[in-house]
Amino acid sequence: MAGLDEAGRGALAGPVFVGCVASTGLTALDDDLERVNDSKQLSPANRKTLFRYLTSSAQIEIGIGQADNHKIDEVGINQATSLAAARALASLGSNPDMLLLDQGLSLPGEIEVRSLEKGDERSFHVAAASVLAKVGRDRYMWLKSENFPDYGWHSNVGYGTKSHREVLEEKGPSPLHRRSYTVK
Repeated sequence: MAGLDEAGRGALAGPVFVGCVASTGLTALDDDLERVNDSKQLSPANRKTLFRYLTSSAQIEIGIGQADNHKIDEVGINQATSLAAARALASLGSNPDMLLLDQGLSLPGEIEVRSLEKGDERSFHVAAASVLAKVGRDRYMWLKSENFPDYGWHSNVGYGTKSHREVLEEKGPSPLHRRSYTVK
């Protein structure tokens, strides 16, 4: 079984990231894994600790995929997120028999798929994927903020905060900003 979740769907700038987590032989959760939850409900310090644990555990297999702002503009956020999910699954390295997806995420294919409402609160696998996607995307945007410091991505990571919108109004979009918000 593998779980998938996304980060960055509603951002004004940057890619959408999807994390994918499968456990291999995980029989009991240690103290670090007991804290895995929806990434939005975790402190940045806890997300960082869990990310480090998830990416170093021999019992957890991970994959991360993304679709950049150009692909989002080309095909719409839903299709771009599905593409990022397919990339995350492909980078996993194994072929799970079943996928658990947070509601709103889709992935076509021949694998059994279950969409879970609030999956990142109900499933370890989806919650862990949420942490991977959020931390991976945040790190990407922090790196990009060095090239585009005016937009405040070091703190807003591309989301539409008041200050980000004000700078966008004043300076216009950067090459990483999305130009359309078509759902498709």
